[in-house]
Amino acid sequence: MKTKKIEKIQQYLKSAQKIAVITGAGISTGSGIPDFRSSGGVYDQLSGINYSGAEALSDTFLASQPDLFYHNFMKHIYYPNAKPNDGHRFLKKLEDEGHKVTIITQNIDGLHQKAGSSAVYELHGSALRFRLPSGQKVSYQEIEVQDEKPYYNEQLVRPDIVLYGEMLDEALLFKSIKAVAEAGLLLVIGTSLEVYPAAGLPNYFDGDLSVLITKAPTPLDREFSIVLHEDINEVIKELESK
Repeated sequence: MKTKKIEKIQQYLKSAQKIAVITGAGISTGSGIPDFRSSGGVYDQLSGINYSGAEALSDTFLASQPDLFYHNFMKHIYYPNAKPNDGHRFLKKLEDEGHKVTIITQNIDGLHQKAGSSAVYELHGSALRFRLPSGQKVSYQEIEVQDEKPYYNEQLVRPDIVLYGEMLDEALLFKSIKAVAEAGLLLVIGTSLEVYPAAGLPNYFDGDLSVLITKAPTPLDREFSIVLHEDINEVIKELESK
């Protein structure tokens, strides 16, 4: 059964010109970045006596406890030396083969860009990018870390990520919806499809070819043509060995 699914995915990839890809934390665990929601994941690591992991990544927490916020960020969220894995490289390879690949990611690790993918929509921002009070944005390569805080020209900067309590970039969300609606193939990789608005994006797909690759079942499994509950890097190995 699994071999047949792999062969079908290969057929889908050959026939589709426009591919929309929605990725979550599961694509980056192979790069040493923990996911958020599993046991021992980021939320568990961030949880304190008086606050949850989600609260530790909120705008109110940053405002009320900046020292602890930055400590948590630098220790559990910021991975400047992480490298792309086979999953990220596979998506870049599809682009190199002539497909128009648009990646819509919930991740903030910047690994799709490090792999060389050109069209990446970061719904939740990037931990490798920082924002000055003026709104100017700078990359992680331009900052200095002092006492667990990021500085640019001696000015404290905040990570350019969407915290709980903050709004997503509406224009970016509309671009993501458009990419999904226009795609001939939808790939969803490494996400539980439980966090909105990303979880609602597959509803805009109007094509016939859709693939879900994630370790655990999701609420939307039945909506996909092919579902594989496997590690993405294992699936990539099989796709490339056929």
